[in-house]
Amino acid sequence: MARDGARTTAVKNVRLTVSVALLANLVVASVAQACASDPLASFRDDFKEPNPLWGANGSTVAYADGQLALKPSAGSTLWTTIRSYRFNNAVICLDIKAPAARGSSGTGAGLVFGKADNQNFYVVALYGSGRYALVQLINNSWRILDGSSNLKTFNVGLGAVNEIKVWQRPTLRNSSILDTHIVINGDDIAYQAGLPIIPGGGAIGVFAESAADSPAEQRFLDISASVVSLDPEGTYALTGADGSGQSYSGTVYVWKYIYKGDGVESYSVNWDIGGKKLNGIGIQRGNELSVSYTDGSTMGAAVLDSVGTGWSGKRVNAGSAARAATETWVRK
Repeated sequence: MARDGARTTAVKNVRLTVSVALLANLVVASVAQACASDPLASFRDDFKEPNPLWGANGSTVAYADGQLALKPSAGSTLWTTIRSYRFNNAVICLDIKAPAARGSSGTGAGLVFGKADNQNFYVVALYGSGRYALVQLINNSWRILDGSSNLKTFNVGLGAVNEIKVWQRPTLRNSSILDTHIVINGDDIAYQAGLPIIPGGGAIGVFAESAADSPAEQRFLDISASVVSLDPEGTYALTGADGSGQSYSGTVYVWKYIYKGDGVESYSVNWDIGGKKLNGIGIQRGNELSVSYTDGSTMGAAVLDSVGTGWSGKRVNAGSAARAATETWVRK
């Protein structure tokens, strides 16, 4: 991570139109604000207190009701990025108040990531019509990378929230490029391979777009970024829930076991869950840790992804009736 200067930019007469049909049915629901409460986040802001690093000017970028508000003029886009940390390997999360102007295909709000400078970055945007777009500004020219009008969940209505997550990690084939996953309201929407790693990391921020006929204000509730950790060795506080939803906690100890010299790291992985011991061996490849284990009688397997300073994933015991547990490891 590295420091970045503030950037707040409006672009007149620049449209991010995507040639897709409008979504026919909108699902009315609400997403709990979870981004700023992520225990693994290395950066978070819930916008409850003004932060001068966002470049608020009181008009087009402002704080209102404990939220960050962007109001681009009609027919334009507007974005602002934090003057703080820059990321390459991270999970970036943004909670958006349901895009204003329900039904409008030209009114949207989204997440800025991978920002090298003011003419080169990426945006995941949601529009009032229910569509999504992944776009790239490259040398000040917009390029559409992906888009959809068939989101499984798109929340509208009073108090509705939409959550965007962008998960970037170095590809296993080439450590100089990133694999990018886009998750909207918990649904895996898109996978984009081969985005370049930005020297020093890319800035993150928020984005808004107004339709050609009128300006629209967009509200943002919270944002966070969790740096991807690449070395699992250490001691972790464990929280989890078994397949029936019963919560549990404990400690996980990970020690480096063997280095094979081919980019694969092997580890001794040991769980202590209220005195119950699980002993296993794990292999790390990129940002994934795969572990086989036993409690002395039953075998099992776990697969976890690196998130922030910890790991998060699934663990399951052998057996046809076994259901996977969900675990999060937070480094002590």
